This record gives sequence, C-alpha cells and structure tokens, in this order.
Amino acid sequence: MRTWPKPTNQTELRRLLSLANYYRRFVNDFAKICSRPHKLIERQAKKNFKLEEAHDEAFKGLKRMLYSAPILALSNFESDAPPLVLHTDASDIDVDGVLSQRDKEAKE
Repeated sequence: MRTWPKPTNQTELRRLLSLANYYRRFVNDFAKICSRPHKLIERQAKKNFKLEEAHDEAFKGLKRMLYSAPILALSNFESDAPPLVLHTDASDIDVDGVLSQRDKEAKE
C-alpha cells in the first residue's frame, strides 16, 4: 500500500477506493477522507480526469491510514478457532495482502 502509485485515471482511482472501502469500518473519518476522490469519479468524464492537489492529499492520507491502521485483535490459534484468511491483490506493479480471522459474530 505504501508504494501504490498515484491514480492516473478513473479506473485506477476506483480500484483504490474499492480496496479501501472494505476497511472503512477501521478508519476514522473514512467518508470525509474519500469525499474528494469520490467527487472526481462521479463528476468528471474519463478524458477530463485530473488529480488536483486536494485529491492527491486525500489519496496520500488514505494510503497512510490504511498501512498504519492498528491491529484490531490478536489472532486466535486455538484448535477450535476459526481459520485465518489471507486476502491478496497483485498486479504488474505491486503485491499486497491482509491476514484476517472471523470473530465470534462471524465478522472478519
């Protein structure tokens, strides 16, 4: 996530926001941080995509919060514990992964 390149088009920005959206419940002020990038996707046509300084700052802030988010709980390694789940995402540029485990309420 730290090395994720700055989006250069709407598809790349949507991809980042989709990934980040999964973790919105763990990031304080997520909606506020993502409001500018979302407006860029909603309003501008693909040919007019331009990441301005305010969008770039929101992008950097979102990345920073995603890679510095605290560990929410320790993994449970007991024999009757739910399995660990590894979520991965890879491209020609980068590989990312998140290790998670469901809790008693089946939330991952």
